[in-house]
Amino acid sequence: MRDKFTTGLQSTASQASTWFLEVFPYYRIPQALFEPEYASIPPEAKVIYGVLLSRMALSYRNNWLMDGNFYCYFKVSEICSMLGCGHDAATGYLRALERRGLIRREKQYLGKPSRITLLPLDFGRGQSAFSDAENRLSSGLFNVKPESENLAGK
Repeated sequence: MRDKFTTGLQSTASQASTWFLEVFPYYRIPQALFEPEYASIPPEAKVIYGVLLSRMALSYRNNWLMDGNFYCYFKVSEICSMLGCGHDAATGYLRALERRGLIRREKQYLGKPSRITLLPLDFGRGQSAFSDAENRLSSGLFNVKPESENLAGK
């Protein structure tokens, strides 16, 4: 009787442990952003970095490259809507990321959102977060030659 009860709990536990992965989409925020080196960055800016990281994965799939880096577009109005903040606050969060060298924004012509390039994290030890052997695949998302150049070198 006890074995039947224990087995039932184990199967329920394995189902319960992964249900949230299948139900909810989520953003990944690098743990390095919570290190002391990045303490001056507002939490909202860290969330924006996670959203941009997610968008860069889409840019990677669509091969949106410029100067060897992937880019995306993210309107300030979208940030305002997502975070429930005003235009000035959203712009301040983006500026905080720029000042720390985590993003680069390029103004487009009137009425168009800025082109945003996500830059690799720096741990403050002169070492990029992507220089670690475990993260080499991730570094390919940020500094990759266009596919035509990769094929030409073979």
